Amino acid sequence: MAGAPSIGARVAVTTTKGDVIEGVVFTVDDKVMVVEQFDPRVSDRKGNYRVLLRPSVSKWEQLKPPPERADDFEYQDMPDVNRETINKRFERNVEKQKANATKINTKVTMRSQMIFDKLCAQLPCDWLEKADLQCILVMDAVLIQPPYGPDNCIGDPKEKKITERVQMVLGQIVNKIIEAEIAALAIS
Repeated sequence: MAGAPSIGARVAVTTTKGDVIEGVVFTVDDKVMVVEQFDPRVSDRKGNYRVLLRPSVSKWEQLKPPPERADDFEYQDMPDVNRETINKRFERNVEKQKANATKINTKVTMRSQMIFDKLCAQLPCDWLEKADLQCILVMDAVLIQPPYGPDNCIGDPKEKKITERVQMVLGQIVNKIIEAEIAALAIS
């Protein structure tokens, strides 16, 4: 495909899959073309931006040239950035990453950390050091000692159902890890 359409031009772009996208060229370079599609009948003119990789564009046709004056451009201005929302999202993510960092135990093996991470995805867990052992405390009710198998679960006899649930989930996790280790050995 030779050349590139001008920014602000209304174009019909045909993709290599045969889809035709009509809109205003928002930006274009040698790798990407961004076309803004909007319905001019809608008053708020919210655009739908299509990002197209240049190799996926088989042809384009200019339907209307770009306006000569900036005020005549067909596409809308980008909305203002709400910095308060961005800052709140940033703070939430920082707190989330700090919480995730507390879940990493540098005193255990990668396999043990993997078991903890997978267990943590399903049940609330924390690391607990007990008599120089790195144990996993699940739901503040069940203690799992190394080597972190279902038989290593210690729970309150009054909370037998919780212990059985943890043993079942842990058993599934350990089995999946073992299967993955066997598959990795078979490949190498």
